[in-house]
This record gives sequence, C-alpha cells and structure tokens, in this order.
Amino acid sequence: MGAQVRVSFAENVGNQKCASGLPGLKKELVQMFKLQIFIVMRKMIISFLAILFLLSSCAPKVYYQVFETKSDTEGIDPRSENLVYENETCAVFYNFWGEQGDMGFRLENKTDQPLYLDMGKSYFVLNGTAKDYYKQRVYTYSSGTSIGGSKSTSASKTATGLDYSGLLLTGGLSSGVTSALSTSESSSVSIPEKEINCIPAYASKVVSEFVIHDSRIRDCDLLLYPKRKEVSVLRFESDNSPVVFENRLVYRIGENQENEMNHRFYVSKVSNMPKDKVLENRKESFCEQESLLEKTFFKETSPNEFFIRYKKGNEGWEH
Repeated sequence: MGAQVRVSFAENVGNQKCASGLPGLKKELVQMFKLQIFIVMRKMIISFLAILFLLSSCAPKVYYQVFETKSDTEGIDPRSENLVYENETCAVFYNFWGEQGDMGFRLENKTDQPLYLDMGKSYFVLNGTAKDYYKQRVYTYSSGTSIGGSKSTSASKTATGLDYSGLLLTGGLSSGVTSALSTSESSSVSIPEKEINCIPAYASKVVSEFVIHDSRIRDCDLLLYPKRKEVSVLRFESDNSPVVFENRLVYRIGENQENEMNHRFYVSKVSNMPKDKVLENRKESFCEQESLLEKTFFKETSPNEFFIRYKKGNEGWEH
C-alpha cells in the first residue's frame, strides 16, 4: 500500500513539472518561429533589392543636352519666369524651358482697343526656313451617344405518351429567338482656323505651335556621355550659332495701321550632362507642409534654356 502511494506521488510530481515546463517550451517555440520568419523575410528583401539593382544596372543611362539661348533683339529682357518684350501697346512673353524648346508665346494687349494678330503674315523662322502659323486648318469636334438592348421571344410544348415497352413518358419542345436593338446619335462641329486672331482690350492669348530644335548637336569637343566632372561646354555667337530662330509677328490696334515685331534668338551654349546633374529627388512643400514621398525635380530651370533627353546607346561613340 505504501509503495503504491509513493509511486502515485512521484507520478503527480513529474506531471506537475511537465505542466510547469510547458509555458517555457511554448515561448521557445514562438521565438524560434519568429526567427524563422525573420530569416525568410530578410532573404526575400535581399533578393528583391538584388533584382532592383540588376534592373537598374541593365537600364540605359539617361543624359541631357542643355541649350542656353540669347537674343540680339533690343528690348527683350528676363523677367521672373519669362523673357519679355514690351512696348506701348503690347507685351510678348516667352519661356523656352521644356523638351526640344517651347516656342509658344503669350501676347498681351495693353490698350483699350482690340488687338488683331495677323497669323497669315506671321512666321516662326528656324535657321532661315519660315514656318507658317496659319495653315488653313479645320478643327472638328464630335460627340455621340448610343443605346443598346435585346429582345427575346420563346415558345414551348409538352407531350405525353407510351414508349415501345409501354412505359409512360413526358417530353417537351421549346424554341426561342433573340434580337438586338440599338440606336445611336452623333454630332460634329467643324471650326475653321482663324487667320486674324483678335485679342480683346487688356487681355492676352497664348499661341503654341512649334518646338525650337529636335535633334542633338555633336562636336569633337563635346563628350556624348560625360561623367559629373567631365561636363564640357560649347559656346557660340550670333554669327556662328547652329540654331538661330525668330518670331515674326504682324498686328494692328483697332483700325490703325499694321505693325511688325521681329524677335531674334540664337543658341549660345550647349552642354551634355548626366541625369543626376540635372535632376534631384526631394519632397514637395506647400504652406509649410511637406509631401510624404519624394518627387523628381529639375535642379535649375530658366526661360532662356531648353533641353533634349537621350539615352546611352551601344554604338561606342565618345563624342
């Protein structure tokens, strides 16, 4: 009897020790599980970053050819974000900054009478070649609506009878027809291009038609794919510039006689730069508040400059 009591007591003590050890064992298992998850996640992150690195290294490098311009027309001055020509009756605003150069302009009427810009007599001239503003185009604007649906009809019949073995059978026959229904309406308006563009008193209009230059300039003194510290510059004067352009405008105020304006510009400097010398990533700020994510911005912009973006090729050219 005493031996049985001792054995039962020992078993109870052992069970209590096992029970007391379970929380510790669970804790160790949880920690091991967390460690395994951390190892797996770290491997996944490293693999993901490696893939991004490979993709970025395989992507062609981007460069920018930046053009700086000057004007030899008296009275054109930089003002805030524009190049401005102004006289007693009107003002013309230019901002070339953009891909291939934006030759658009804003013409402001400073008088109390209508200003009439004669597009048929106005031209953009690039390296001596005149390009028409007025091309006798017709602009067509169209709109339309459509309504669709379907209509179906069906019929069925049931028959009951005996088969060859004498069993009672019931069967059915059915047929249906579906037809589509649709209606549509459309309308269009054609507006011919105006040869005379009227600008009301104390108002302005924007004319945007041409880019300045759409191809890169190459020279033996200009590296095609320079590093940050290898940027070289080509400089030009009005008489030897590879890009000379003019904006020739003819206008009149009210019923007065016609006036002409000729604004002449030329490329004075060209340089090739790697992307990180032109662009930067930073947070956008507004009213003392910053955006959560960074955006890409040009480090510097100027109304008398424009650029052409190009990628590094495999042809092996140095210049």
